[in-house]
Amino acid sequence: MFIHIFVLMSLEQSISQSKFDSEQEKLMINVIYSANLLNLITSRLFKPYDLSTQQYNVLRILRGQKGESIALMDIKHRMLDKSSNVSRLVDKLISKDLVNRSVSSKDRRRIEIVITSRGLSVLNEIDVVLADMNSKIKAIISDDNAKQTNRILDQLIEIAQYY
Repeated sequence: MFIHIFVLMSLEQSISQSKFDSEQEKLMINVIYSANLLNLITSRLFKPYDLSTQQYNVLRILRGQKGESIALMDIKHRMLDKSSNVSRLVDKLISKDLVNRSVSSKDRRRIEIVITSRGLSVLNEIDVVLADMNSKIKAIISDDNAKQTNRILDQLIEIAQYY
């Protein structure tokens, strides 16, 4: 599968804005722009598998359970997109035979979700495509730059608690 890589340009060129009030303002806009760009790329990547990025996130969470079920509310807590409607996402994944849902034998109010072998197979196929994308990213961004960027993004996550 081929993923179109966008022509390298600065944020200023990409959004036709020549000046920002501060480097911090530019950073905030750059994070939003970059997140949207990455979302577009992953949406295109998952399209042949008939998955949204949120559905893929659910499948990754379930794979991490290593065959154990997880409650619907626990999936919601671990989602990257906290506004996701997890019940709807799980319903769609069930219709694709990628996950199964059952009522807990210990607590009838608890809905448990587990990934199917077909779900694992789809994730394995996607892993190959993502590995190619990650190798391209590693060729452009050094480990030191990635660590520094991660520290900055972690600081932005800390700021989010105030809003």
